[in-house]
Amino acid sequence: MRSPLLLPVRDVRTFRSMHPDTDVPLAAPRVPDRSSPASLWSQVRADMRRRCTDGTFDGGVPGEKALSQEYGVSRHTVREALRALRDEGVIRSQRGRMSTVRGGADVADTVIEVARRLEPAAASLLGLPSGSELTRVRRLEHSDGRVVAVVDTWLPVAVAEAGGRRT
Repeated sequence: MRSPLLLPVRDVRTFRSMHPDTDVPLAAPRVPDRSSPASLWSQVRADMRRRCTDGTFDGGVPGEKALSQEYGVSRHTVREALRALRDEGVIRSQRGRMSTVRGGADVADTVIEVARRLEPAAASLLGLPSGSELTRVRRLEHSDGRVVAVVDTWLPVAVAEAGGRRT
């Protein structure tokens, strides 16, 4: 059996249910990349969604001040991420109470299209020549059975073709 310190994030909740007396470390926050074209709040939201799913916040979501210190961003940025998670149905919050992860929330995504395209703006953001062919993966994000977002991910063709292969 693997050491708890080497568990992938997705295994933490399963491992805890099988070994309740073992103290498995919770997923640490992934500090936002300030050089990324994605906004800071959307990066924080994505990481908080990951942490909600893996069980890190099962005891409750920390307050804005604690989250802003963990992520190294302003409270306003954290507030926007929390608002988006509430709107998506991932967390529940009430004034004066700790936010909690919605137990019944079914946060998932569905790939609806994978296609090669020329997209100069995306190629430029990826540091590629504007004529580079890219692969677009279009997903629908669901929460509690309703679509909450359409997400386009642009990848260089070589990366998309590598898929799940590991080197």
